[in-house]
Amino acid sequence: MRKITAVIPYTYGEEIIPPRCRKPRPVRRKAVARVAISVVDASEAPVAIVEINHRDTRTYRWFNKRLYALKQMRQRNGTPNDYEGQTLEQFEAAPVREHGAFWSDCKGARRSALEWARSILFVNNMRWELVGEPRYVVMTFGLGCNHGLGWGTCLCSDNSYNSNISRDRYFRADEFDLAVAFATATAKGRGDTKALPILKQKPTAFEVLIPEAIRLRPSKEHGKGDPFINRVEGIITAVKDPVLAGLAGTILAFQK
Repeated sequence: MRKITAVIPYTYGEEIIPPRCRKPRPVRRKAVARVAISVVDASEAPVAIVEINHRDTRTYRWFNKRLYALKQMRQRNGTPNDYEGQTLEQFEAAPVREHGAFWSDCKGARRSALEWARSILFVNNMRWELVGEPRYVVMTFGLGCNHGLGWGTCLCSDNSYNSNISRDRYFRADEFDLAVAFATATAKGRGDTKALPILKQKPTAFEVLIPEAIRLRPSKEHGKGDPFINRVEGIITAVKDPVLAGLAGTILAFQK
């Protein structure tokens, strides 16, 4: 492993008292932060997880007990959907920071620049970025009985938690069978017959090569979801009628 140095310009605010004045005034200052970014060989950041879905394949590498995925940059002269990787040479030529151009104080700006640098890893001269651990999530749409996006119940994947969704609906990348069972029970409970069997949705498959990289604990890390949404979901399961569920949901909304 080696390190490269990137010089990141930033702007921050500072309160100063001008000469012959008593009250402080806000002033914009410009400065630069010199940050170190890791460059490693593939053997130092081995493949930990391979995510396979109906669209493409995504690889996750394991370095310093964190997961990284290949950074996709929007092509300058391409369409909005055209993305490509960034080489080390391209980054060194223009190590522009994507976010956080202005900060309210200098310490906050420098701290953010350091965090940004730690989120970048170059593997075999290609840029990778820090990502959340992939996971399964059972998502529901509409008011039951196949109302909502055709299926109503979907076994999806994500890299973060949604505060509106209960921790009970999240499963680790190595818990495929549990996720399918929960999604199946959810679809049956809501009357989403078109969602069954769940496997026909061709849900994402995860190949776990480094078990240590699977550290997700939904029951301890996440909350119970939005109370209102949970109550509506309970009604949907109880009545199995989109019209009645919609009316009940409207009444609940006015009671909030």
